[in-house]
Amino acid sequence: MNNKINIKKLFTALDEEMRFKLSSKIDEIYHPTAKGEESELNWIGLLKTYLPERYTVDSGFVVDHKGNISEQIDIIIYDRHFTPFIFRGENVIYIPAEGVYAVFEVKPNFDQENYNYAVKKLKSVKLLERTSVHFVHIKGKDKKELFDVIGGILTKGIKSKKCFDEVKVGSELSIILSIDYGIKVLNKDYIEKQGQEPMLAFFLLKLIKKLRTLGSVPALDVDKYLGFIKSNDSH
Repeated sequence: MNNKINIKKLFTALDEEMRFKLSSKIDEIYHPTAKGEESELNWIGLLKTYLPERYTVDSGFVVDHKGNISEQIDIIIYDRHFTPFIFRGENVIYIPAEGVYAVFEVKPNFDQENYNYAVKKLKSVKLLERTSVHFVHIKGKDKKELFDVIGGILTKGIKSKKCFDEVKVGSELSIILSIDYGIKVLNKDYIEKQGQEPMLAFFLLKLIKKLRTLGSVPALDVDKYLGFIKSNDSH
């Protein structure tokens, strides 16, 4: 078979398409809060478009069966198959901790302050108590072990190249992206870097790879969440 396609060109085209979706008309927005919200929505829209359909993406809060709640998270990547309910308020979403794969903070620039802020948001999710019960599948029964939730920060610009360059293996965040400077994907024993286009395509594929290594989320213990209803009924 002699026909071939240039894979590099395909990735470059994908990268350009993703950059266009992110840019929108954000540069025409002058209010910082509105600009930040627009940036979050662009990232959420991009991830919803390009991630496999098994993953859902929203902004909101993460909660556990004890009623504990995380800080507000810019981007939450979560599962719907083993997460039978999502609490949707008028303008906010509450997602059970068991269903969460990854959380990201969106900022205009990367520096130490924003890095620390993203770590703080991630820790507020990791402190929540997750449950895991057996579920039935074609080969019998299984119970999913709890995994570490992926954390990251997504920015356009960079204020501290020194801070970016000094991020090493063992960092709390797994993915650090500055569109204007580069991306670092932190693994257990090594770091993968990309400082040129197609950077966004690289980010997308490495994120998908990390999500796949987590497998399925745990099947949450519905009775633990129903405990609040049962206790109220008993009074």
